[in-house]
Amino acid sequence: MDQVAVGDYVLVPSAGGVLKYERVEMFYHREPETRAQFVVLITESKKRLAMTPLHLIPFGECEAMKRTLAGSDGVEKSLRGSRFADNAAVGDCVMTVDEKGQVAVEKIVKVGLPTYSQATSYITYLLTSLILQVLQYLFTN
Repeated sequence: MDQVAVGDYVLVPSAGGVLKYERVEMFYHREPETRAQFVVLITESKKRLAMTPLHLIPFGECEAMKRTLAGSDGVEKSLRGSRFADNAAVGDCVMTVDEKGQVAVEKIVKVGLPTYSQATSYITYLLTSLILQVLQYLFTN
């Protein structure tokens, strides 16, 4: 992640559950030396999502999320319903990307606190920046 720069293009969710590339306009956080506590969500497919407790992510009841994502504006609705990561629990589902590159819903099977790592810290700040950019785009267009 330390190779991503302003002006690069990154994969983000968009209307109709489609993934597209958007330009990185800026970083909201860029403090790789900062120490922080993290929440780690492990999904059924072994995806490991590490983020700060106040990171906003779309998660909730699995069947409801699947129904929402099936709609043409499902990604936007899911993103607008994002909540703080530290409220996620085992049994909740989270929006992810499957092996085919499609937006999917996966059950959380474990929630924990990782050992601090500078690389994880930087990735979390970058992910926060990208999600904020997506939300800003969705709310202004």
